[in-house]
Order: sequence, then C-alpha cells, then structure tokens
Amino acid sequence: MKGAGESRGTWGVRDDWRPLSERWATYAAWNQAIADVMFPELDEPAPVYLDFEDDRMEALASAAGVAPGEVEAELAAAVLGVLDLTEGPAAVLRTIRSRTRNWYGQGDWQNPPPMLAFLSVLCMAAEKMAGSDEYAANNFYGRLTSLLGLPAKSTKLEQGYRGDGSYLWNMLKAWLLHCDGRRGLPTVEASTPRFVGYPITQAMMRAGDRERLIDFFESAGLPPGSNIPPQHLEGLFDSWIGQNPSPASKNLQRLWQNPGSGRQRVLDAAAAALGTWNGQTARATDEHGAGGRLRLSLALSSFPKKRLGVGVLAFLPDATNGRDATLVAAQGEVPVSLSPSIPGALTLGESSAVSAQSLLEADLVIRDAHSARTLTRHPRRLVLFRQDEMTARWTETEHALLTEDLRLLCFDELLPSVRRVLDEAARPAWHEQPDVPGLPDSWTLITDVQLFDIPRSVAQSGVNDLQGLVPVTTSHLTLAGGFPLPGATRGSWHVGEPPEIRAVSDAQGGFAVRLEDITGDLGLEDDSELRTIDSWGDDGNGVLIVDLASAELEPGDYRISMWPAGSKEPESTYRIRLASGDQPDLRQWAVSDPVELDPTRGLGVMGVDHVAPECNVRIHPASDALRSGPLPASPSWSEKHSGAVSREPIRLTAVNPDSCLYTGKHRVTVDYVPQDAKGRPLVAWTTGRCVGCGLTRRYSTSYWSNRARYARAKEAAERPRHDLRQLPVPDAPTDLCWDLALDGLFYTGGGSWSHFERVARHIQSSGLVVDQFARFLEALGHVNIRRDSRSLRPVAWEICPSTLVRTARGYFLSGYWPDSLTNSQADVAGTRAVLAQEANPEGPESWFLRGVPENVLDEVVVLEDGWSHLALQLPPISAVVAELPRQTLGLEGQLRWFDPRESRWLSAGDAGGRGAYRVSRFTTIDFLRTEEDVRNDTVALSTVQLSKHAAPLVTGNRPLLAYDRTSAELSVPLGAELPGLYGRAVVMASGLLPYRRGRSMVYRDVQVDLAEHLAYLFTH
Repeated sequence: MKGAGESRGTWGVRDDWRPLSERWATYAAWNQAIADVMFPELDEPAPVYLDFEDDRMEALASAAGVAPGEVEAELAAAVLGVLDLTEGPAAVLRTIRSRTRNWYGQGDWQNPPPMLAFLSVLCMAAEKMAGSDEYAANNFYGRLTSLLGLPAKSTKLEQGYRGDGSYLWNMLKAWLLHCDGRRGLPTVEASTPRFVGYPITQAMMRAGDRERLIDFFESAGLPPGSNIPPQHLEGLFDSWIGQNPSPASKNLQRLWQNPGSGRQRVLDAAAAALGTWNGQTARATDEHGAGGRLRLSLALSSFPKKRLGVGVLAFLPDATNGRDATLVAAQGEVPVSLSPSIPGALTLGESSAVSAQSLLEADLVIRDAHSARTLTRHPRRLVLFRQDEMTARWTETEHALLTEDLRLLCFDELLPSVRRVLDEAARPAWHEQPDVPGLPDSWTLITDVQLFDIPRSVAQSGVNDLQGLVPVTTSHLTLAGGFPLPGATRGSWHVGEPPEIRAVSDAQGGFAVRLEDITGDLGLEDDSELRTIDSWGDDGNGVLIVDLASAELEPGDYRISMWPAGSKEPESTYRIRLASGDQPDLRQWAVSDPVELDPTRGLGVMGVDHVAPECNVRIHPASDALRSGPLPASPSWSEKHSGAVSREPIRLTAVNPDSCLYTGKHRVTVDYVPQDAKGRPLVAWTTGRCVGCGLTRRYSTSYWSNRARYARAKEAAERPRHDLRQLPVPDAPTDLCWDLALDGLFYTGGGSWSHFERVARHIQSSGLVVDQFARFLEALGHVNIRRDSRSLRPVAWEICPSTLVRTARGYFLSGYWPDSLTNSQADVAGTRAVLAQEANPEGPESWFLRGVPENVLDEVVVLEDGWSHLALQLPPISAVVAELPRQTLGLEGQLRWFDPRESRWLSAGDAGGRGAYRVSRFTTIDFLRTEEDVRNDTVALSTVQLSKHAAPLVTGNRPLLAYDRTSAELSVPLGAELPGLYGRAVVMASGLLPYRRGRSMVYRDVQVDLAEHLAYLFTH
C-alpha cells in the first residue's frame, strides 16, 4: 500500500503530491484492513479494543501487504496523506469528517466507517506512552506528531482533533452499536483528559491485563454487567492488586502505582470491562489464575403451582462444552454431568437431584474432569441472589449493589438481624415467604429486596454474616424491571414494559437524572444537541425512582444519565433501546438459520432436520385421503389425580454442629503480612477468611489508611439518612405475560435456544414455563423449533411467516403478526372485517379476522385447508419411533414405567420390557423400548409427550385419545399434549390452544375426519 510520489518537505513532513482521490484510495485500503483485523465478524459478541499487540500487527501487515516492521510508518503515511495542514485547524480532519458524515447518513453499517485508520494512529501514539509514567496531554500530542512526521511545535493537528475527536470516537461506538455485537462490543468511553483519554483507554492495557481484570471481578464478587462508576472500584482494586504476590501483571502494577492519571486509567478500564463482562471465568495462565467457582441458583415458580428450587452453577473455563465431573456426597463420590447453562457456567442438572437442605447447609464439592479442578462452596447463613438481565436467572452473588433486585435465603436464627437491616436500608417493598413449597426447614425466603442506603447497623470490622448486604458503592444508577429483550448487547427493553430508573447518590447538593432522545443520533458530536425529554431531581433526599412506563415513550434509542449537582460530566450513563415486534432486530433476523420442518419424514414431525447415522430413516409419502382409526368417545385413562412419584435426593456431607452456620461464631484466619527490616508492612492489604463459611474481610495494613477510614465512617454516621419511607411500592404482577413474550419473539426473529429462553423466562423463570410456551407456540404455528437429532432437545427456533388460516372462528393469524401488521391487515380487509381475540388459559391470545371478503387476501399467505393439508402429510407414529436415536441400555437413576391404561408413571425395577420409561438422576431422560429394542438391548431416546402417545402402540393398548362428536372436542391426558406437528394439525382446526379439564387436555373445534385420521396415525 505504499504510495508513489512521496518526498520529505521543508518542515520534515512527508509530502504526497498525488491527487486526493489516489491518496484516499491508499487510506481506504488501510481502513478496510484495520476493520478486518481489529473488528472481525464474531460468532459471539465480545469487547473489542483498538490495541496493536504483536499478533495483530502481524495480521495487519499480512492484510496490508507490508512487512510487520513497516505497518506503523506506512499507516501513518496513509493518514497523513488525507490530512489538510495547509489551512487552519478546522480543515485538518475535514476530509475524514465529511466522508464519515456521508457514511453515517447512508446508514451503511455493513461497511466500516472511514475514520478507523485515523483513530488507529491515535492509539499507536498512545501505546508509545505505555512505557512512560507520563500521561499528560502534551506527552500524547508530542508522540502523535512524531509518529506522523510533523514538526514538534506543530499544533494544528492537536487543535483540529480537539474539534472533531469526540465526534469520530462516537461514530466508532455508533457503528459497533448498530452492528449489535457482530463486530464486537464497544469499549469507547470518554475519559480525562478529554480527547486524549479515548485512545489511551484503548491502548493502555494488553489483552493479558484485561484477562486478569476478570480475576479481579471474580475475587471481589462483582456481578457481571454491573454499571459501577470507576471511583467506587478503587478500594476493591487496591486490595486485589496489593496481594503478595500480586495477581496483576507488571504493566498493570506499574500503571496502578502512578497516583495520577495512570491509576484513573486503570479504574476507567476496569469499570468499562465490568460493564461488558458476561460472567465468563478467566483462563488460568499462571499460579494467580482463577480456579473457578461454585454458585447456587434460585428458581421460584408459580406455574403450574408455586415451588422453590435451588440449583448449582459451576463457573469454569470453556463452559460452552459439557463434561463429566464428580460430586462428593455423603454416600461417597457420585459421577455427574455438567451441561452448559448461562454464559460462563455449567449446571449440575435438576435442582431436585440434590437436597436443597444439603445445598444450603453442607459443603458442596465438585471435581471437574475437564480442567482437573476441585471447586468447593461452604454453607452460609445468608445467601444473596441477583437476577441477570441477559438470562433472567437468579444467581448467587457475593455483594449487593444499590437499587438492584435481590432475593435472600436466610437461616432463621439470622432473620431478626436481616429484618433490622432491611427496615433501615431497603425500599419498603420486601416480603418474607417462609412457607414456599421446596423451601428447607429453618430457612426463610425474602423477595423484592432493593437496597437504597448503606446499613449502619452492620459492623464494619471483622467477618459478619450480614456483610453481603453492605453495598460496594455509595452511589448508583441502574435500570431494573421491565421486559429486557435478548440481543448481542445489554440495554434493550420492550416498549410495552420499559424499566424503572433507580438512583442513589451521596453527592453534596443532590443530583438529577436526565432522559434524552438519541434515536438516529448515536454519533452526535455535541451532547448539547441531544433532545432532553425529561429531568428529575432527588429533592434533597439522595434517592430517586422513576417508572419509565409513565413517560409513555415511543420506540427508539435513549440516554439516561445521573448528574451530581454542579458537575459538568455525568457520574453514570445508560443507553437503552425501546422496541417491539414492530421494530424487529434485523441483525438477529439476518443471522438466524432458517428452521424448516419436513412432516413427511418421521422425526421431521419433531423438528429434527437430520437424523443420526445409526437411525432407521423412513420417508412417508403424503396420503391422498384422510384415514380412520379407533376413537373412543370418553377417556380410557383415570380421571383421578395421581400422587407424584417421589425420589430420594442426594445428600451432601453435613458440616459439624459447631459450624458457624449454626452458631454464628466465625473462626477467622488472617493472611500473613510480610514486613521489611524496620517492621513496616510490604503489602497494603491483608485478608481474613472464615474457615467454616468462606466469608472474607480485607484489612488495611496502614495505620494512616485505617485512621482515615475511621474518620470517614464517623463522618458518614453523622450524615442524614435517606428517607426511604416515601419510596413508591411497585404493584405485584398478576397474570403471566404470554402475549408480551410472544411479541418479544417477534422482535428477535429466531436464533439459538438461549435467545428463546431469555424471552420465555420473562414470563416466569421456570423450565416448565419455557417448555410449555415453546410447545404451545409450535402448535399455534407461531414458531418452528429445531431439535437435536440425538437428544431431541431444542437447539434453535424461528418465527413462522405471516399466515392466515381458515377456521370455524374466522381466519386465524398464525406466525409473525406484530400489532402494526395486524391492524394494517384489518384495514385492508375493509369496514366489514372484524379483528377479534380469544383467550387461551395458559398461552398467548389467539387473534382472528372475521367477515373478510376473499378477494382482499391476495397480499398474504392464506391457508384455506390448513389442518387437512398438514394432516395428510403426517406419518404414522411408528415411523417417528423408528427414527428415534438409539443407545445401549445403561442409564442409571430412579426408573419409572408409563402405564398407558391409567396414564400414570409407576416405579419400575428394570427396563426389561416394552413401553415408555423415564429415568431420573441429575437430569430426566425419557425413552421407549420396542420389541426390537428389547432384542438388541437398546433404548430409543424420546420426549415425554411422544413417549406417552407411542406407548400404547408399543404395548398393544388403545391410543390416548377420546373424541366427543357432539362438542367436537378431542381429549388427551394431562401432560400428554399432542407432540410436534401432530399438535399443530389439530390446533390449526380452531386456532385455539387446548385447555385443562380434570386430568385431560381438551382441543376444540376438531372435525371428526381429523380426529379419526389422528387415531389412525397413532395406531399404525
């Protein structure tokens, strides 16, 4: 990419006499190379930095066609060639600025913005400061002018950059935000000194330093994705880096020891990295590497009945891959499997596999075979859980943050002390729930906890059971509640249920929170141009709560910032996007693989697009006429409710009766403090740790630091407390929001199963809700689901096309029908058309278009015979069973056999005969055994609904169907809803989901031809 016609001018500047078009072509080639190397397209979003380490320089040299040693000089020459130094400072970046504006105005996010090469030169200059302790602006500009070959005293570039710098950096951030993580997550943040802080923050740390920051987050117990102001991390970081030996690199230690801008840069970088951290465990590169951690998870569901479950999460490297492990139980070592769960963690399986009492009151020890690590969790008298915005799961956390939602599990002996803390420091909305099914004896669940103040009743010295309730910051701005939408980046909410603003600050004179509209203006060069929608003050109380639903905001992008009184810069800032199914995530729609179902092939009915090689594949040609099979008029199964089959949970090794769990007395060991010859400590901090529960407390080894800390604590105790009595109490949710969740899926469009789970868990954080929501949307034709060919578990999904299906109740709206499309279709249909909705008891509402002239439906897909067209393509259930994945018999756990005559699970001593079985240990596995399976000593893995309907065929019994010709209702046993596309064919007849009646699920408006055809398929 070397340019011809270069010479060195009289001022030492390389002159390039080529036309600007040629010089820009050279610059643009470098710009594209930088985009390809520094911002490659990613499968999973990750933070991205403009740092030029050796491996990146080599990749950039290869992309540019130059030697690695020439990259810096050639890139600088290309940038210099498009700078205008012949006029005043405003003209220096004129070409780059104008072309960037044109790029932004075109909205061409597929192509990189034109300023990347210029910003890269800034970062290279910043990296040259890495070996220096001097981070002043003049040092940066001196290195920049030297890199570009400009005269040392030249100030045009500096002045020009001060005018355009913020705009160009904001445009980089805007590009990454518009790409929704495909090119990486933005880490560009304003920092002091202004303009210079941008490139220094990008280039100051190496990738290894940022990896070690994860170790800091884990050691400090900081929640992933937290928005904590940098200054509030200083004490925690100082304690972590001050260990002996220090877990930080030499470079990071040197930066931290700079009491001026170096330390502030580290805190800025740490705060930015924490905000984008998804919980992934740090890779252990040496003796300081993190060893992983065990945390509990909490599930509180009310569907189909209220119950609490406690689970296990193992945070380990390479957590996207499942592995074998060993659980140390009271009866000895038990082999277990760890499966990928939330980002960075694997789950042990069903929470009921291990006694909840044991998980809370015993030592939990897991040995990971993959990493050869042993993880241990000790019991505590108070366990805090926070809800992760991205996954909607409640996960154990070490520390509370101000204003965030918490749930507590409290040992009853500690309950009076916890009540005092919550009365003192929490929003008056918390509730005790001592009698939730599944809650162990001697424990109480406390929900709806939000801390808005620092509790002064908690002792600040020594290890204390309540120390987790002391927030790590004194000021905090957060957005909580509402309906977070899935996506590559945090910060998207459904416009129908926006979040609540919660703010706390001890700033003198109070604070204000601003709401600004940045829709279409993510790259504004001046914040003064943003449109302020509203602003709220704290009225001198230090706390503020604003429900954004009251603002009645339109879909778009917004900025929310907290401004201490008299400050020229906000202390905290959030960018949020409000959207709905009418503003879909086009990037997610584009990258989602299509999910196509083939009803003519056995497992195609269940969403499997290919089968394992060892399976017996059968192509079933579509029938040319509906068949007829035996169909009883009334249920053959018992209508009496059967008791659940209980299983003995695994119990862990209990702690001793004199443990601090029961006595409250902590036995603390304090780390040794090395001293020099004069008896002065060589480390700034030491740590005390309870040997029983693992609670830790850090102690300063400096007399002066302890004296200052005492003075600050005394001053804080004399400050007026926040008045929390007047804080609004949120309304308790009433109904499950099935319809809002469906619109959230319209927004997302499709993708991996984790995307579906994130939306479904907003209804309720329960696996049962996720499963039913998925199966019912599949039956309604709203989504197609792809299942794994070996496990039959869902792996991907996609919204179905907008379709009108004729039913007896009108044209049923199936597939993608957000509000605007629904209303526009009704308008097209004319004044005689009626848009009607009918409720489904346990699912989203069904919408129908009635009174529609047939000649106005040409613009959408219309299925006049939707149910019959699908039913004719469905294979007999024997073809599905034949394609099920097989494995040799050898499953361990509690075994049950399904009795199709009574529709009940019965305990079984072995699986030696034909039928449907279920084995439960840490997970539940459903399987079938045909006569051929018995002979071959194999089992056929299945789903519970498919197993139940295949069991009568395998065992020679009547199908689990009943049909009332008078009411046109088809009944199946409760828990045996029609699987896969069999269920869709029946639901398409009415457009309604089945409803519960006794121990049956009842499908409505089922034509007799369809019911008899289904009976034929289930008996052949």
